[in-house]
Amino acid sequence: MRFLSFIFILISCLNAQTKVDEKELNEFIRKNFKDYMLFPKAIIKKHYKNIILVDFASAGATTNYRAIIIKDKHFQVGKLEKDGLKMDGVFVVGGGGSGRYYLDVDLNKSYLKIYEYSIYGKREDYCKVEVYKLEKNVFRYNKEMSEIEEKTYCKKILSK
Repeated sequence: MRFLSFIFILISCLNAQTKVDEKELNEFIRKNFKDYMLFPKAIIKKHYKNIILVDFASAGATTNYRAIIIKDKHFQVGKLEKDGLKMDGVFVVGGGGSGRYYLDVDLNKSYLKIYEYSIYGKREDYCKVEVYKLEKNVFRYNKEMSEIEEKTYCKKILSK
């Protein structure tokens, strides 16, 4: 019985989310993002362990999200890495054209998934998904997972 209790506690610790100090997060945002007009508090869209996806709540049809990592009780902007290039995890999300174009970001466990499509019935139409896995505080592009996710997602989108 003690062994099972130990296992349960160990699993709970491994899956524990880092507590977000909202006051500290607001200060981090004010200092690092001049383009953000802060609401009374930051809008956290998703939270998994030490990763948060913050909605910067821009006006209009789009908004932008920032991937932020909590490390040693401090915040840092999440970096994406694809094909050897690193960039900040900043995303413009939204949709329009009566649902004919769309871009969204989802945080699912330690993965950032970027969904995008444009379907106007023209040669330039597309649908794509990119999956990035958090590894050592950098979200690295995962080609295999992207292809699997894209196949499922785009089949659903293009069949509407």
